[in-house]
Amino acid sequence: MPLWTPHNIFLIFLAFIINLNFALLIVGLPFMQSKSLDLNQYVTDEALSGLFIMMGKEETKIRTDPTARATDLLKTNFWTIASRNLT
Repeated sequence: MPLWTPHNIFLIFLAFIINLNFALLIVGLPFMQSKSLDLNQYVTDEALSGLFIMMGKEETKIRTDPTARATDLLKTNFWTIASRNLT
């Protein structure tokens, strides 16, 4: 079986790229910002990003769909804004 098959070349290239990326992550380059490897911080950042995305979608739904304004407070506030043409 020959050593330099396309499949083996691909695996060697893939191993090289993975090792290079790992080395650059650890050592860093002057023009690259090194990333924190703190799992708690990563999870917190991703959760907050997701929370704000969901809040934005809900606000868009409330502003565009009158039936989404379920509470009396929302109905009062958005009725006042709509009647003044402030949207």
